[in-house]
Amino acid sequence: MSSYIHETPRKVPGLADLHTMTTLLLGEQAPGAAHMLVVGAGGGLEIRAMAEARPDWRFTGIDPSPAMLELARQTISACAERTRLVPLGAKPSNRGTVRGLHTGAIAP
Repeated sequence: MSSYIHETPRKVPGLADLHTMTTLLLGEQAPGAAHMLVVGAGGGLEIRAMAEARPDWRFTGIDPSPAMLELARQTISACAERTRLVPLGAKPSNRGTVRGLHTGAIAP
């Protein structure tokens, strides 16, 4: 898993463009401050890309893999104050409305 951050963009051509398009499309529905739910957030690449483009967004990321969520914590360290990572199966909390949904990419 330690190579995920470096290998995934190489294995998934256009991944950065996918993140850009996702951010733009979600931004059409949430032009201001918003809270985004990222399903399959392990690794944190999607959250990092969206957070860099949209400093007014907050994120909740869920993933079934504790190891991938730990990797995501490292990846999103620059936006950690506005990101919550939750293991899949955890009890939901009442922390506000989620305005968008993005499913993570799966690399071979």
